[in-house]
Amino acid sequence: MGVKTLIDNLIGQFRDIRSGPLWMGENYETKLSGIRDDMPFTRPGPGMHCPAEVLAHLTAWRRDALLKIENGKGRLRDHDTENWPAVAELREKGWAQILREFDESLEAVLDLLQQRDDAFLQESYFDQDYGGEYPYAYLVYGLLHHDLYHLGQLGIILKKVEGS
Repeated sequence: MGVKTLIDNLIGQFRDIRSGPLWMGENYETKLSGIRDDMPFTRPGPGMHCPAEVLAHLTAWRRDALLKIENGKGRLRDHDTENWPAVAELREKGWAQILREFDESLEAVLDLLQQRDDAFLQESYFDQDYGGEYPYAYLVYGLLHHDLYHLGQLGIILKKVEGS
């Protein structure tokens, strides 16, 4: 195996966003630990998502990233119902299961990345939404940015839900 400087750095960043120290504020573990009662399934307003939807959305894209890393091609599209599952479906699944799948999806991605070296980031996969070949760096950095974006979104959702 070759050099793993970038891969190890990316894995560390994913872990920090999940439960480590962040310069910008709270991580997922801290934000999620404050969720109680019916908060996971409460939308703070029209057109806004609830915490359970956000985590299920992140899980869906991580699972698709796993397919891309393993096979070079994913299947999830923006318009697929798996992208943003219905609240009723998520409520039936239960908050504990949603959290478990969220954590497991991250660990699965990180386990696969751990088996790769930095050269992997320049290899290509097919992106079904953009209809072309992209380097894996685009996918991995995209997942990192996606996690950060939704961490901020989750913070706003929780503030609004707590205030309602």
